[in-house]
Amino acid sequence: MMSDKYIRKYCVLAWWIGVVSLGTGHVQAGPVDEYIQQQMDRYHVPGLAVAVVQGGQVVKLQGYGRISIEHEVPTTSNSVFEIGSISKQMTAAAIMLLVEEGKIDLDASIHTYIPESPSFWHGVTVRHLLTHTSGITNYTGKPGFELSRRLNRSGFVHKLSAYSLDFPPGERWIYSNSGYNLLGHIIEQASGMFYWSFLKARIFDPLGMGSTRDPDLVDVFPHRVTGYEWYDEALQGRDYELTDLFAAGAIVSTASDLVNWNTALSSTDFLTADSMTEMWTPARLNNGQVYPYGFGWNIEEIRGIRRLRHNGQTAGFSANFTHYPDFNLTIIILCNLGTINLAARIANGLARLYLPEFSLSRAASKSDSRPLITQRIKTVVQDRLDGRISLGEFTTEARSVLVARHTEITYQRIAAYGPLSKFDLISEQEGAQGQRFYYRAAIGKRLVLFRIDVSEANLITSLTIEEEE
Repeated sequence: MMSDKYIRKYCVLAWWIGVVSLGTGHVQAGPVDEYIQQQMDRYHVPGLAVAVVQGGQVVKLQGYGRISIEHEVPTTSNSVFEIGSISKQMTAAAIMLLVEEGKIDLDASIHTYIPESPSFWHGVTVRHLLTHTSGITNYTGKPGFELSRRLNRSGFVHKLSAYSLDFPPGERWIYSNSGYNLLGHIIEQASGMFYWSFLKARIFDPLGMGSTRDPDLVDVFPHRVTGYEWYDEALQGRDYELTDLFAAGAIVSTASDLVNWNTALSSTDFLTADSMTEMWTPARLNNGQVYPYGFGWNIEEIRGIRRLRHNGQTAGFSANFTHYPDFNLTIIILCNLGTINLAARIANGLARLYLPEFSLSRAASKSDSRPLITQRIKTVVQDRLDGRISLGEFTTEARSVLVARHTEITYQRIAAYGPLSKFDLISEQEGAQGQRFYYRAAIGKRLVLFRIDVSEANLITSLTIEEEE
């Protein structure tokens, strides 16, 4: 009879690698190379590294284009990219290593580890930070948190505590880099080591991730990639007035190293089964509802296909790490162009080559029981494609995203495909904070998947282009 420990280990492995082989075949190099080159041409990507691991085997590991346009340096699988918020997976893993040693309690107040934290944070737990349910405001882009200031822990806490909580801890889910920066300081307090030293000693070195490290701009290290932006129809250098991302998204890595990270997650030799179960359990809010985010992982089901993923975004860089457990397939995309969600769009398209079931064209339309909502959302989408924004339909935060320059450019590109014709509901979800709808739109000869979040107050909180085909 199997022991409980063995059962837990088996269940975690089943989640990551899939219990049953579903018969996906390896894709020949030609279609993958052709697809990657098409995407690089379409989005003006200078350089890109891709890794595909299928059935435990690396079936694609390659660089394309240039890591430096100025110096004509080719991209390889060992080129060192900024991976942005994929870093959160590693920060969360570091926390769980310390949980296993009894040095961190997930449900303890963060005041236990950061005693100088303000009194109105005392209801915030480590778990709240990991799951973006703390209510602590997101510092990203706010003045005073620039990388050049090199804030220490007390300075960061002092500046952040000038902002009141956005909501009571556990009440809602709102993405917040602040939580993961605080987790980095908790790691230092609990371990007695600097965050970067702990990650090197406990994660990077043991897992053979020799090029994964702190990206400090004053350091010189081999194969460092230059980041770029596409702006006003031209390639430009990235903005160097950078926010200090620290434990929320500062790690740099390579496609080769992230293959080793993927390998570590496919066994219980690195973290215990209990720890990985915690990481891949959706957040539970105070009202008992769950939100599809664990510890540094989005936990999703897309058109009936389960996936674990996280995007990474920094100035000049876009990254994506996605795992499909039922198919034992991992896709990693790193690129040196800062277009929002670029790597995710490329990764979604690449998945269709390995998983034909994932094709947007194959998705079944859902019976639409609320046609008035569909018509309203279609009108909003059409207005955006026409260069208009129905301001009264959106929350303030959603409006700020829609008027951003990168969003304008994306919708101009989508609108150029042609007229909007079909607009089909293919999925809807009841959430803790409202409803989420997925609509497949035929725009010219292309298919575009829109994700729309609608709040309980009937305002659109997010209008996102999820993928194209």
